[in-house]
Amino acid sequence: FSNISITHGYKSTLTVNSFRTEPFYNESDPRKPRNESSFEYYPQYNIPAVVIAEAFQPLIGVDVSLKSGANFGFQYRKSRNLALSISDTRLQETKTSEVTFKFGHRLKNIYIKFLDFDMEKKKKEKDKKAKEKEQAKQDKLAAGDDKNADPKAKKKREPKPKKGNDLILSFDVSYRDDISENHLLGQESNVPSRGSKTLRIAPSATYTVNKRLDLRFYVDYNKIIPYTTATFPSVSATGGFVVTFKLN
Repeated sequence: FSNISITHGYKSTLTVNSFRTEPFYNESDPRKPRNESSFEYYPQYNIPAVVIAEAFQPLIGVDVSLKSGANFGFQYRKSRNLALSISDTRLQETKTSEVTFKFGHRLKNIYIKFLDFDMEKKKKEKDKKAKEKEQAKQDKLAAGDDKNADPKAKKKREPKPKKGNDLILSFDVSYRDDISENHLLGQESNVPSRGSKTLRIAPSATYTVNKRLDLRFYVDYNKIIPYTTATFPSVSATGGFVVTFKLN
């Protein structure tokens, strides 16, 4: 291993957008007076809505890098959002959980012939090959026969393997469960208002042609299964090539 990282995070917020002081509230005796229409006590503050949001970012996350260039990752995220509305006695709850697996590998010194765009370098190599070919002919004539030629000289004339660049492979898989429910206060009824289950698969490959040019091939597959009949189940797949040219 070259690196092992374990992460965990939690965040929670309580939001009150506005509140109003109740003029009939009696600080010395909160039980008096009472509301004549509802027979309830007057509160010190009238708060129309309260929102509580909490999230594990992530609950557990593990990233591992190997000396060979491979890396693995795993994350489990979970969040919840509660929105209480006093006016219509309704509590909206949104729950989200997501699991993500990542795999990547960096392959070094990968030479792809048709992606070698260095014309000046090609010209130098062509001139070098022509000189080597001419020198080989002269050595053959000088030796009288190619079989009697010095084997060390043959070895020297063998072309060296060309130096390539890095090829980065990655493969991501994630599963997300997102649902919102409306809870009516005083009633045991949970009505899903929105939400879906989403499966995503995203492989990609990035090749560095030179210091200014990068090529990337990717595929993004998504399958969505909704919780409600407001939307239909859907499957989408996109892919293509991305060419990145750096000016600096």
